Amino acid sequence: MCQSNVSESKYECLKNLTLSSEEGPIMKEWAASYKNLMSELNYQRSVNLGRPYLASYDKDSVTAQVAGAALAAKNPLEAEKILLDYEFDNLDSLVGLHTFDDVYLFGYAIKLKLLERQSCFCSVKRTEGIQTSFLIRCSNAYIAYNRRELMETVTGYVTGINGNLANVSFDGAVHKNEVAYILVDGKRLKGEVIRINNGVASMQIYEMSNGIKVGDQVEFTGELMSVELGPGLLTQVFDGLQNPLPDLAEQCGFFLERGVYLDPIPDRDWEFTPSVAVGDSVEAGDSIGSVPEGLFKHEIMVPFTLKGSDWTVKSIKEKRFL
Repeated sequence: MCQSNVSESKYECLKNLTLSSEEGPIMKEWAASYKNLMSELNYQRSVNLGRPYLASYDKDSVTAQVAGAALAAKNPLEAEKILLDYEFDNLDSLVGLHTFDDVYLFGYAIKLKLLERQSCFCSVKRTEGIQTSFLIRCSNAYIAYNRRELMETVTGYVTGINGNLANVSFDGAVHKNEVAYILVDGKRLKGEVIRINNGVASMQIYEMSNGIKVGDQVEFTGELMSVELGPGLLTQVFDGLQNPLPDLAEQCGFFLERGVYLDPIPDRDWEFTPSVAVGDSVEAGDSIGSVPEGLFKHEIMVPFTLKGSDWTVKSIKEKRFL
């Protein structure tokens, strides 16, 4: 219906519209505002992580306040709502009193793009500055401790696609071998950054690339391609992305679906022997106990994401015999 009521050039603009597009009514003003917000978010994340941020942008007190509120939110969805309210207000200000014209149409299209971003947000597992509680669960002990996980979220969009290789333009800090996801039709397709040149990352996609197009949103995780280690690993059969094949077949059937990623470590109880006591100080990499799996003994270690040496074992819950 939209195609039949606008010019061909306007329709192509709307069809290929992204949150960073500059072509079309109000789009240059919107893109400048959006990029400024992303830059402010990346700047404040870099400050929190103690990293330098060299990119230049127009600092604005209102944008800085919104970014700070989003980063201090209790959970990612609350942060997204803060950003969404600010972005909708910006769009309403740009559209003004326009009705039933190109300005209104492009403003409405950008709002739809923002809502698409929010709809994908429930599947995003990365958090920014959120106090989380980690529980190491075993049959004879529960060792709980708190951590503050600081992660940097960088987004981009596809600028070119050739087979399983995509070029992605991004704002912020991206590293070679970093894991990223392309959002396509409600699915998150996993890939790895293999080359970076002048603000464009070349990304190897580890899924079928059908349907990926220029303008599709990309989320960089800040994590390098890696495997998860732990009890239960020795008795599993995996694909190249460490999905357990029996569980994958049970969920997807004979024809595997793209964008499906399963926990490689079985969710079960293990015989755990702690090597620490309540009140012991620990730091990243310290062994806090072991779990046997056949003839092999797994050392359970404090995650390397915990910074500093001021972490203390708060409790050990002994095994309960049934």
